[in-house]
Amino acid sequence: MSLTFSEIKPAELVRIRELEFAIFGEVRATPIIEQQPLYNWMGLSYMAWSNDAPVGFVLVSLDPDVPSRAWLYTIGVLSYFRHQEVAHTLMSHVLDACTGQGLKELRLHVESHNLAAVLLYSSAGFEEITDDINQPTADTTEESITMTRVLNN
Repeated sequence: MSLTFSEIKPAELVRIRELEFAIFGEVRATPIIEQQPLYNWMGLSYMAWSNDAPVGFVLVSLDPDVPSRAWLYTIGVLSYFRHQEVAHTLMSHVLDACTGQGLKELRLHVESHNLAAVLLYSSAGFEEITDDINQPTADTTEESITMTRVLNN
């Protein structure tokens, strides 16, 4: 099975909604892809492909209040493709893109009980922080933790 990774193109953004439902099995009141203008996702968001089918994605957007920071909104991989380093590779592409754009920090919120996600982010160099800076339009709960990764440029 051959996997490829590419920056998400505007025409592919419509596929994110379907993939989000297939991965997470839930319908959000406002799907992630519709929480920001489409151009906000460009340049920092990536898709994983198996042949011509999308199997995973990561959405990252610049912080509108802090130009040197971006927020990772979500990352997901279809269950069949999990445990094959897909999420790690998507994360690697995002970190390279953020560094390449001169960003200094990447932040995210994650549910504290989602141990697989917390381990993924920790292995990518993210650390939990305790300041109370909210992610724009985040779906956060009391069980969410904020993590940050300082980028070395």
